[in-house]
Amino acid sequence: MSSARLHELYFGSLGGDGAVLFTGSGDGTGLPKPVAAALEQQFGGPAAWQREFIALARALGGRSGWVVLSYGRDNGRLYNQIVGDGSPLVIDTAPLLVLDMYEHAYHQEFGANTSAYVDAFMRNVDWPAVAQRLTQAAGRTDPLRNNGDTVPSITVEELMARCARAEPL
Repeated sequence: MSSARLHELYFGSLGGDGAVLFTGSGDGTGLPKPVAAALEQQFGGPAAWQREFIALARALGGRSGWVVLSYGRDNGRLYNQIVGDGSPLVIDTAPLLVLDMYEHAYHQEFGANTSAYVDAFMRNVDWPAVAQRLTQAAGRTDPLRNNGDTVPSITVEELMARCARAEPL
């Protein structure tokens, strides 16, 4: 992913009422249903996801990089990950939420207080935009699959049996 695209996604992640997650019980009340369900399934709930995401951002405090919540198209899993210059996302994932931890993103307003910046970001997440990205990513079919069906395959044992019978493979 290029920095330009990550910036687009970062700005596209802002402008909403992220407070539905960041404040109160943290149970995700008010989150779009697809996002709340995915966070529940993958992380044990929105609050647990939020703790991990914020911990990654704070770990980057003072250093450069991105914190990205992404969706694995191959396995339907969500991943929180740190992405630095030139480092790739997990293979075949779609970024859903992007937090810019480069100094230019926060220093003018927050100085060296990266924790305050991360908190402000979380209060302003546009969850409907995140939900739309999740829906789009989950709806894409893998080009290696046939119309969304699984790729035909056989087990090692089936292959050995075919070879033993001298069947064409």
